[in-house]
Amino acid sequence: LTRLTAQSPDLENARQGLCNLMTPILQRIDNGLVTVNSSSTPAQRQAAVEIVTKYLHVLQIVVRFSDAPTAGVSLLDGCINAIAAVLEKATIHASQEAVILDEVLALHSRLLTNARDLVLPRFSDTVKFVISVFEQTKHPGTLDYLAGALEAFDPITDDNLRSFTDLFDHVSNITCVHLSRERRPNEATRLVCSFFELCQRYILFCPAGLIQGTSFGATVSLAVECLTACDGEKESTRATIGFLSYVFGWKFLRLSNHATQSLTALSGSIDSQLGMHGERVTTSCIAGLAGASPQMLWPALSECVFAIVLHVAGANAGAPVVEESTVVHVWLYNALIQCQTKDGQRIPAETSEQIVKALFELARHGTKSKSKAKMLLSDVGKICKGETGYDALLTYSL
Repeated sequence: LTRLTAQSPDLENARQGLCNLMTPILQRIDNGLVTVNSSSTPAQRQAAVEIVTKYLHVLQIVVRFSDAPTAGVSLLDGCINAIAAVLEKATIHASQEAVILDEVLALHSRLLTNARDLVLPRFSDTVKFVISVFEQTKHPGTLDYLAGALEAFDPITDDNLRSFTDLFDHVSNITCVHLSRERRPNEATRLVCSFFELCQRYILFCPAGLIQGTSFGATVSLAVECLTACDGEKESTRATIGFLSYVFGWKFLRLSNHATQSLTALSGSIDSQLGMHGERVTTSCIAGLAGASPQMLWPALSECVFAIVLHVAGANAGAPVVEESTVVHVWLYNALIQCQTKDGQRIPAETSEQIVKALFELARHGTKSKSKAKMLLSDVGKICKGETGYDALLTYSL
């Protein structure tokens, strides 16, 4: 119904139609919030909370499909103030009811995506609210909102860069302290996932805000720790691996010219982090392929390993210049000879050397050979699991 209303050729009729559609939804939310505030029994309160969360979610769907057929035209002009008023009331209860907080944050994110210009005047207040919630609760949804803000403000102007840099430093410092002193990463996997997905967005849309701040080194160190500290939990480990792949493989990402220029200027800081952590990352990824991580994470682990190989192989994405012997050759070889097959035997030294050589040969073709490199590393995992033999490696001209 929302999509049908939004597609009306008469914009004023479409705007009025959406307002008419939203009015009963907003009223149900408002009535539910009144009941939450005045309910005399836990059962009444719980029923009211469920109504509020249900219709906040419905409101997100309406906002999502409210795009006008004409680019750059918003149909939410007439009801944005009413939405903001309901959100303000819901925010009062958000700190006490986690399910309401989930929907409030999700609605803020949806509005930023679909009605950026309309919510921009309130953006500063919204960010203050989001950061306050994060400081108090470490709620993952707050980081999801900030990730969406980065994309909404792309390209990041010089005027906004300082703000986004300070914002990341603040969030990163809180996250690092929380995951090192208060909870282990495997006890806060949703937070780990959202944090490193935010870090990935920074690489894509505001790399300078991530790298030139004061917390970049601590952030990479946390990622290296979370590679194993999440105990193989799928989403958090994948987000962690993805961040490290983005950082060390940035030369081979599809980036805007502005992001590429920023990363080129800051590449020394990335090289320094690779020098400090590359061996441990490589060892952890190879160990994960050898059985320490679930098989569903093999593609991500393989991609991270090959990102490091490509980074060392050279900056020319078309045809990297591959040195015959680098520190990454040593990292890979030392990691592979520690891998054990199902029968308890280690991968032979000669085979390990051949695998390393094959990876660097594939690196000569840049990202074109990424799929084949991931297949090679997956076959290493299958050999360790006993699902295939060493003859599978002949495919790669070993």
